[in-house]
Amino acid sequence: RSPPASPQGSGSGGAPPEATPAQQEAFVAARRMNTGLPRLGPVALQWPAKDGEEPTSVCVRGSWDGWARDIAMEPAPGGGFRLLMVLPPGPYEFKFIVDGDWRTPEDM
Repeated sequence: RSPPASPQGSGSGGAPPEATPAQQEAFVAARRMNTGLPRLGPVALQWPAKDGEEPTSVCVRGSWDGWARDIAMEPAPGGGFRLLMVLPPGPYEFKFIVDGDWRTPEDM
């Protein structure tokens, strides 16, 4: 699975479309000045709630750290588990660990 790429906006040089011409110019200048700076983006992971299944713990492990550690997910309001991570753009592989069993949701 790959996280979504960091938002770049659209419009002049990646500036948001609602930006004024002066804001667009400042945006392009800032991007030029920050060339080479790694960009990070939010990645939302979710283990969905399922009828008849109420796990006590859900973790995720993935290629972002070489599969080095389990990361505990948080119970989500309304059921299931969720976790918001901040990662550099790029492809990642991951699996969920639900009550000790490695799993993937059916919709992935």
